[in-house]
Amino acid sequence: RYQRRVRGDSGVTMSWKLRQPLCRPDLYCALFICLITLVGFVIAVVGIDMIPKCQYGDPSCYFSVTLCPFNSDRPRISTQEQAVPGATCVSALKNRAVEGSSPVSGEQFALPIFAITIGLLPCCMTLVAVMFDKALALLEMGKIFVAVNISVLLMTIRIVDNVTFDCRWWADKHHGNGDDCQNGLALYVVGTVLLISSQISLLTMAILYVERERVSLYTIKEERVSLKSLGADQDPF
Repeated sequence: RYQRRVRGDSGVTMSWKLRQPLCRPDLYCALFICLITLVGFVIAVVGIDMIPKCQYGDPSCYFSVTLCPFNSDRPRISTQEQAVPGATCVSALKNRAVEGSSPVSGEQFALPIFAITIGLLPCCMTLVAVMFDKALALLEMGKIFVAVNISVLLMTIRIVDNVTFDCRWWADKHHGNGDDCQNGLALYVVGTVLLISSQISLLTMAILYVERERVSLYTIKEERVSLKSLGADQDPF
C-alpha cells in the first residue's frame, strides 16, 4: 500500500493511501474518461500538424484571386490612375497557409495548443482523487480547470477556423492546400469536441463523487459525536 505522510503547520499528520478496494466503478469511469481525453488530444494535435504552414512573407503563403462586384462590367483590373466610372474587378491576396516565423512554426496555434494541453490536467486530477484518500481538494481544483478550459477550447475552434478560412473557402484549384486545410480543421474540431465531452463528464463525476464523500464524512462525524455524548452521559461510578 502506497502511503505518504505530510505534516502541516498545525502538526497534524495527513496520510495519503490507496482507497480499498482499488477496483471500483468510479475508478473505471475515471480511466475511461482519461482515455477519451487522450484520444481527443492526439486527434487535435494531428489536426494542427496537418494544417499547412509557411514563413512570414514567403510567396508560398499567398495566392491571388480576382474579386468582382455583381455589377462589374470589366473582366480585368483597371490600370488607369484616374477614377473609372462603374464597378471594376480587383486582385486580392489570400492566405494559402498559416504564417509563422518558420515553415514548421505554429505561433498562431499557441492558444489552441495550450488549451488542449491544459485539458489533460482535470482527468489526471480526478484519477488521483479517486485513487487516494484525502484528495478531494484535487476535485475542487479540477472543477475550476474544467470551467475555464471548456470556454477556451470553444474559443480556439474559432481561432483555427479563422486562420484557415482562405484556404478552405477558396477552391483547391487556386492554391492546392484545400484538402489539408479542410481535414486539419475537421480533425481539430473532432478532437476538441471529445475534450469538451470528457470535461463535462469529469465535471459531472466530480460533483457526484464529492457530494457522496461529504455525506460519508458527515455521517462518520455524527456517529463520533453521538458516541462521545453517550460516553459523557454514563455514570463512571
